[in-house]
Amino acid sequence: MPAVNTPPLAAGLAGALTETTTTTKTMTTLEQTKPLAPCTITVNSTDPDILRFVELFTAGINSWMEAGHLIAQRTQRDPEFFDTFERECPDIPVEVLRRFEQIGQRLIYPNLLVLDCAAAKRLIKLPYALQEKHYKEPVEVLVHADGKWETLLIDIRNLAPDQARQVFSSDGIRSPGAQRAYIESAATGKHSPADDSLPYRVSGKKVHFNKGTVLTAKQLTHILSQMDV
Repeated sequence: MPAVNTPPLAAGLAGALTETTTTTKTMTTLEQTKPLAPCTITVNSTDPDILRFVELFTAGINSWMEAGHLIAQRTQRDPEFFDTFERECPDIPVEVLRRFEQIGQRLIYPNLLVLDCAAAKRLIKLPYALQEKHYKEPVEVLVHADGKWETLLIDIRNLAPDQARQVFSSDGIRSPGAQRAYIESAATGKHSPADDSLPYRVSGKKVHFNKGTVLTAKQLTHILSQMDV
């Protein structure tokens, strides 16, 4: 079997693929098999190196989309495909294949995988439409300065980790009103009754469990979605 050279972009970003938390959502057959729209990037430059990089970058993202579409179609027809792939091409971990499957199923917007910021790690767990929208558009961020509350539009790439926690919940994007409640609750150290009833407390990258706590896989997934990973 001839060796296949991995394109530099795919090789360099494989780590980002394997670090993404698995998100489980229900997709229709049509959504799984419909090809993704090609990636397009606006560039206003005559610099040949900039133009060439953008060309290669765009080609890489589009290759990811094509690969994801292929994997999603194949696993839909053949549930044992990952086992077959692992036997015949062990150099590519199954975890990477699952991420590509999620790209093809429209669970992960692939452009977010190249961003190394707290907001991207949170946004990638939300519905695909929100991922795509806020990769391109800023989010509303409530700030408190000089005794006044103000809502700013900020690109996700520029959000500080604490702002990312403020804006993104485990299942959506908080409105300015919800963000204010979050800020005030964090400032006073108060938790909602629902939080007080939980047998654990999430604090940044750590989880503090009550003695004797037993959790389900679903609860563990929820905890991971709340953490700064």
